[in-house]
Amino acid sequence: MYQQMTLSHAEARPALASPWARLAALTIDGALFAQAQGFVLMALLLVLTPLGGLDNSVWPWDVLAELLAVTVALALIWSRAIRTPGMAIMSLRIVAAEGETPGILRYHIRAAGVVAATAAGSMAGGVLLLSMAPHGLDSLNYGWILPRVIPVVAIALLPYAPLLWDPERRSLWDRLSGTRVIDAKPEARREVSQA
Repeated sequence: MYQQMTLSHAEARPALASPWARLAALTIDGALFAQAQGFVLMALLLVLTPLGGLDNSVWPWDVLAELLAVTVALALIWSRAIRTPGMAIMSLRIVAAEGETPGILRYHIRAAGVVAATAAGSMAGGVLLLSMAPHGLDSLNYGWILPRVIPVVAIALLPYAPLLWDPERRSLWDRLSGTRVIDAKPEARREVSQA
């Protein structure tokens, strides 16, 4: 009887997602979001060009609007499908720290954390890249940029580093929202129950 209770408790606790699976899902989602962003930008250009084009004076506001749109999109995707396309391909799922499905507020907090951390990491990587440019923006070309990609990507991914050493494999946004990412494959649950 004691052994049965131990197995049923272990079966209820799914395996945590590996940092590498989460990085692969992030890469897939980043590529899909970049494509969606390109389509939206092309649609805006097709609509706004005949009307006089884009005005550069609204630059900070359009970036903030885009970050807000991505935050809301992520929260809606997570609340409706419980995973992004990248997470679905990698068989990952978001759960509340207690194991149940998170509510919409947790998804919004998590999405805001992901977007803020990714934007901060990307901006820091961009600043590093520009600070290494010998003659400012005029010197940026592929021959100059390619050898410097690794440190820039490393800086941009710095917000994801806690996944490597955190025992629960939770990032800052996981902790803020009270969520964690689990491996949703059935064999991962079996491995945990046999351990």
